[in-house]
Amino acid sequence: MDEFNRVNDAGQNQTTAHASRSGVGSIVGAIIIIILLAAGAFYFWGAELNTRDNNPPPLILGNETAGADTQAATQ
Repeated sequence: MDEFNRVNDAGQNQTTAHASRSGVGSIVGAIIIIILLAAGAFYFWGAELNTRDNNPPPLILGNETAGADTQAATQ
Protein backbone atom coordinates (compact mmCIF):
# COMPACT_ATOMS: atom_id res chain seq x y z
CA MET A 1 0.00 0.00 0.00
CA ASP A 2 2.86 2.37 0.64
CA GLU A 3 3.97 2.01 -2.96
CA PHE A 4 0.58 3.17 -4.17
CA ASN A 5 0.57 6.10 -1.78
CA ARG A 6 3.95 7.23 -3.06
CA VAL A 7 2.66 7.21 -6.60
CA ASN A 8 -0.35 9.27 -5.53
CA ASP A 9 1.88 11.74 -3.70
CA ALA A 10 4.02 12.18 -6.79
CA GLY A 11 0.90 12.76 -8.89
CA GLN A 12 -0.32 15.40 -6.46
CA ASN A 13 3.03 17.22 -6.58
CA GLN A 14 2.86 17.38 -10.35
CA THR A 15 -0.68 18.72 -10.18
CA THR A 16 0.25 21.58 -7.85
CA ALA A 17 3.28 22.48 -10.00
CA HIS A 18 1.08 22.54 -13.07
CA ALA A 19 -1.53 24.74 -11.35
CA SER A 20 1.02 27.37 -10.38
CA ARG A 21 2.48 27.35 -13.89
CA SER A 22 -0.93 27.94 -15.48
CA GLY A 23 -1.43 31.04 -13.32
CA VAL A 24 1.77 32.57 -14.62
CA GLY A 25 0.82 31.71 -18.18
CA SER A 26 -2.50 33.48 -17.92
CA ILE A 27 -0.81 36.60 -16.56
CA VAL A 28 1.72 36.59 -19.40
CA GLY A 29 -1.09 36.10 -21.91
CA ALA A 30 -3.03 39.02 -20.46
CA ILE A 31 0.06 41.25 -20.61
CA ILE A 32 0.64 40.32 -24.26
CA ILE A 33 -2.99 41.14 -25.12
CA ILE A 34 -2.75 44.51 -23.34
CA ILE A 35 0.46 45.35 -25.23
CA LEU A 36 -1.17 44.46 -28.55
CA LEU A 37 -4.22 46.61 -27.76
CA ALA A 38 -1.99 49.55 -26.80
CA ALA A 39 0.03 49.18 -30.02
CA GLY A 40 -3.18 49.19 -32.06
CA ALA A 41 -4.44 52.27 -30.24
CA PHE A 42 -1.19 54.15 -30.91
CA TYR A 43 -1.34 53.09 -34.57
CA PHE A 44 -4.84 54.49 -35.07
CA TRP A 45 -4.05 57.60 -33.00
CA GLY A 46 -1.00 58.27 -35.20
CA ALA A 47 -3.10 57.82 -38.33
CA GLU A 48 -5.61 60.35 -36.95
CA LEU A 49 -2.83 62.85 -36.25
CA ASN A 50 -1.49 62.46 -39.78
CA THR A 51 -4.88 63.31 -41.32
CA ARG A 52 -5.23 66.58 -39.42
CA ASP A 53 -4.34 69.82 -41.17
CA ASN A 54 -1.33 71.31 -39.42
CA ASN A 55 -1.47 74.52 -41.46
CA PRO A 56 -4.60 76.47 -40.50
CA PRO A 57 -5.82 79.16 -42.90
CA PRO A 58 -4.15 82.54 -42.47
CA LEU A 59 -5.72 85.15 -40.23
CA ILE A 60 -6.95 88.03 -42.37
CA LEU A 61 -7.33 91.28 -40.48
CA GLY A 62 -9.67 94.00 -41.75
CA ASN A 63 -12.63 91.73 -42.23
CA GLU A 64 -15.68 93.54 -43.66
CA THR A 65 -18.05 92.22 -41.00
CA ALA A 66 -15.84 93.65 -38.24
CA GLY A 67 -15.94 97.04 -39.95
CA ALA A 68 -19.74 96.89 -40.23
CA ASP A 69 -20.03 96.22 -36.50
CA THR A 70 -17.89 99.18 -35.57
CA GLN A 71 -19.75 101.49 -37.97
CA ALA A 72 -23.09 100.47 -36.52
CA ALA A 73 -21.84 101.16 -33.01
CA THR A 74 -20.64 104.66 -33.90
CA GLN A 75 -23.90 105.75 -35.57
